[in-house]
Amino acid sequence: MHWRVPAAALRPLVPAPLAIDTFDGDAFVGIVPFTMRGVRPRWSPAVPACRASTRPTCAPTSTATAAIRTAAPGTLEHFLVERYLLYAQRHDGGLRRGQVHHPPYPLQDAELSDWDESLLAAAGIARPAGAPLVHFAAGVDVEVFGLI
Repeated sequence: MHWRVPAAALRPLVPAPLAIDTFDGDAFVGIVPFTMRGVRPRWSPAVPACRASTRPTCAPTSTATAAIRTAAPGTLEHFLVERYLLYAQRHDGGLRRGQVHHPPYPLQDAELSDWDESLLAAAGIARPAGAPLVHFAAGVDVEVFGLI
């Protein structure tokens, strides 16, 4: 789920050394619920699966409405979903960066039939008016390289 938001609304949430990415002048905030399985460093066994005892803060129910495709480079879809870097803030305020590798997402347009989220409010972002852009992907295998 992605919403257009003013870049100024995101600036307090993004560390100063990082620019806010925009597409055709628009900034976006996204909520991307996902499940991780088989998470582990290369040298260790996978972390055992566990179940949450409470409902997650974000629990969308969606229905795919289009055939599977990959996002074409240069499109809004590609800008929103194909991200290959992650950032983590160090305790001293510095940033660490890690490369992410995965095949292109098997993307489908989708419609939300039910959703409940409090993540935007928790981040101090007012939920934008209007429906979000919604996509669904069954998942991909992801490899995250060491943070530098």
